[in-house]
Amino acid sequence: MRLEELAARLTILDAKVNYLTTGVYNVIPVTNGLSELDARLTVLETTVDSLVSQKTNEVMTSVAIADSSDNITSNVGTIVALSPSATFPDAAEIVTAIVQLQVESPAIESEAVAGAVATAITAIITAQPEVVVEASEITEAIITSLNDYQAVWNESEFDNAVDSIATIINEITGEETTDEIKDQIAVAIGSQPDAILDAIEERLNIVEAKYSTLVSK
Repeated sequence: MRLEELAARLTILDAKVNYLTTGVYNVIPVTNGLSELDARLTVLETTVDSLVSQKTNEVMTSVAIADSSDNITSNVGTIVALSPSATFPDAAEIVTAIVQLQVESPAIESEAVAGAVATAITAIITAQPEVVVEASEITEAIITSLNDYQAVWNESEFDNAVDSIATIINEITGEETTDEIKDQIAVAIGSQPDAILDAIEERLNIVEAKYSTLVSK
């Protein structure tokens, strides 16, 4: 039966992905038919997308801090092939052009700046094709991704990062990046973790877990 064949394929892939993420090869067959197949596939899709994003960011960071080389160029080609845009010509052209531009750019000496640039390009690579081809949407996706990027900056590095990301947005949209967008970039990469709030969140997580244990009995 087709359902059984798909369930077997998912079971094998699920075990492989679990081994990749945890080091444990744990085979758990699909036992409850279509509903479980759908639910587990949803989780698997999310996990694999996360792994792709992480790998993409690692490769793009390597590209940003190194001069162009055949090895890096080959790796980037593999990453672009994993992009949701890979089979959509208009979006694929944009993604490829942005990645190639970074490959051909001089190495970035600052790790903080390189990380910010890699984060922005990863957002482009992992975005859905309909987002990539819309200037406002891909700009928003880039800035949103930068909200989670944390770095310790000096003033020159910070300004360099803002300018570098503005250039990327300019290249992908074909329009001059406005001061308003540059301000949004600055706010996104300038936010730093609050140690007090981090501590409160950790304590709150513990209390929530204890509460869940109480009400589950």
